Amino acid sequence: MKQRPRSVENRVARELSDFFVSIGMGGVERIPVLGRTGPDISINEAKIVVDVKSRLQVPDCMMAGKDELICSDNIIGFRLSDVGNLKTLRRVERKSSKIVIRWLSHMDEWTQAKCKTGISCIILHQPGLNVKHSTVIIYSEKEEAWTTLKS
Repeated sequence: MKQRPRSVENRVARELSDFFVSIGMGGVERIPVLGRTGPDISINEAKIVVDVKSRLQVPDCMMAGKDELICSDNIIGFRLSDVGNLKTLRRVERKSSKIVIRWLSHMDEWTQAKCKTGISCIILHQPGLNVKHSTVIIYSEKEEAWTTLKS
């Protein structure tokens, strides 16, 4: 299997780290190990368990627009640049994507086994896209936990 570049994971880690530090939490960084299961980004006290998916096959329907909160079945999605603004986003219903649900479910299996109180998260990125326009996907039941990170 061809090794994928990890620059997107590094940039996502920087964006998340900037957000966490701005609200008084510790930063995060990319975990530099290839071929493992589990998160791509280290876990801080917020317990966000992140897997970054930078793929051509990331479905367009699951990419959040500016100021949008995608609602689809039992998941929500928002732009990485809106990470601290969930309460102000406009809710938009979208058809779900089986592959995105499968990716999140796989990350959640790891979370349930290794970090039970964590928030499973995947970040969708399409090659060539500004990393700030990547979409953060979490289970909708975790929306309140995410929005209270600032508290």
